[in-house]
Amino acid sequence: ALVASLPPNQMAVGTGFVQLLRGLGQVGGLAAASAIFQSRLDSELRARIHTPGAEETIKHIRHSARLIGDLPPGLQRIARDAYAASLKSVFTLAVCASFLAFLCRLPIPDADLDKQPTAAVRDDSESGYDGDDDGKIVRR
Repeated sequence: ALVASLPPNQMAVGTGFVQLLRGLGQVGGLAAASAIFQSRLDSELRARIHTPGAEETIKHIRHSARLIGDLPPGLQRIARDAYAASLKSVFTLAVCASFLAFLCRLPIPDADLDKQPTAAVRDDSESGYDGDDDGKIVRR
C-alpha cells in the first residue's frame, strides 16, 4: 500500500526503503525475542532450581534444550516450565509488535490498484538533448 501510493518516479526508492526497513525489522525482532527469551529463561531457572550444582545445570539448560531429556524427572518439569514461561514472553512481544505495526499502518492511505497507470510525460528541455526525426537522441 505504501509503495502503490508513491508517484511512479519514486517507486524504486520507496521499494528500496521498504526492503531496508523489513530487513531491519527482522533482525531487530529476532534479537529482541532472543534477548527476552534468554533473560526470562535465566530468571525462571534461577528462581526454580536450588539443588547442588544449580549454576552449572542452569548454564547447560540455557545452552542446549537437548539436555532436558537427560535430567531427572523433577528437574525436567522445572526446565520445561521455565521454557514455557520464556516462550510465553516472546509470544507476548510478538503480539504487541504486530499490533503496533497495525496501528502504524492505519494512517497510510489505500491506493486504488485497479486504475490504469498514466503515461509519464518526459521533459528533456533542460537536459541538453533532443530527439531527431528518426527518434534518435542527439546533442543540441
